[in-house]
Amino acid sequence: MSYKNFPMVPRVIFGRGSFNQLSELLAPNRLSNNAPFIFW
Repeated sequence: MSYKNFPMVPRVIFGRGSFNQLSELLAPNRLSNNAPFIFW
C-alpha cells in the first residue's frame, strides 16, 4: 500500500491508482468483503 498520511487527517490518498487502493484501505473497517462502506 502506498497512500500518503498527513497529521491533520487519518488518511489521504491521491494521484494515479488511488481508487485501486481504496478497498485495501477500507478492509479493516468492513464487517465482510461484501459489506458497503458509507462516507459522510
